[in-house]
Amino acid sequence: MVAAFTAAIVARIGKPGKDTFAWAARAALVTPEVLASFQPFFGNALPHLAFWLSKEWIREWKSEDRGERARAWKRERRRLHALIELRKRGPFDTIARDEYLANRPIWSIEAMGVGAFTFKRMVKVRIPSLEQEIFVSLAGLAKATGLKKKKLLRFKKGAIPRELEERVYQIAKEAVSRELAR
Repeated sequence: MVAAFTAAIVARIGKPGKDTFAWAARAALVTPEVLASFQPFFGNALPHLAFWLSKEWIREWKSEDRGERARAWKRERRRLHALIELRKRGPFDTIARDEYLANRPIWSIEAMGVGAFTFKRMVKVRIPSLEQEIFVSLAGLAKATGLKKKKLLRFKKGAIPRELEERVYQIAKEAVSRELAR
């Protein structure tokens, strides 16, 4: 019955082309005429048939609209990904990130203090490329005499004399090179 009704509409207005919405609108305009030609066969059931067919058409239109929205969103995503400006995500785009990684230091001293187990001077060294932290012992670094210890106390908290800083840097560098050689 639905196939006969659809065939009658197609015979009247033709098959749907690319613009299915326009075809469905024309079919909705032609429906009363087609239903009138089916009147002798259905009698009083005709109003219910029109309601049922309109519900089916509405379901069809909804599915076509969903498909069209999906295709439009896919086209939009392709267009957005073709833009150069949107390739930059956050503070690092690909080129800036490569430059940063190439120029960052291989290691850095994060902290200096006294080891909890040995009670000797230690340095915490971070190696970003390995995402690792190593602890380097500075035991025997400076066998300070009383005068040197008093000089160290005169520096503000966290500051150390330049020659001691260079020696700590050298010891940390050797420890990192041993770690990277493993």
